[in-house]
Amino acid sequence: MSTVKRNVDVFGINVKIDDETSESAPSFEEVLKFIDGKEYKYANKIFDLKLLHTDIPNCMVGIIETTQDKDIPPIKDKLTKELSKVNINPEKQGLAYANVFFYDIQPKFFSYNCHIKKLIYK
Repeated sequence: MSTVKRNVDVFGINVKIDDETSESAPSFEEVLKFIDGKEYKYANKIFDLKLLHTDIPNCMVGIIETTQDKDIPPIKDKLTKELSKVNINPEKQGLAYANVFFYDIQPKFFSYNCHIKKLIYK
């Protein structure tokens, strides 16, 4: 079995709303379900969050697909060291990468894995 090093960020989750009109804050589980399947734009990137099926009880697994269609870095030829523009149509295309997350509902444990190669190339 081969092993691959991954960067994993781990967070404890506690949702709080500083609004006196709100009776109670939604759980992080409710927040994830609410944004499931939706697209969000932020800082010249498009984020798509999708919850994935899991048989692990009291856990949620999902993927965040990020698409960048602005400020795309150039391609560099390794032999000639020349830089060239990436030939994409930003109206229809962008560079994409994926991040996977795991949320354990009971202890409110959230882990986030960055740039998983197997999910980039479907």
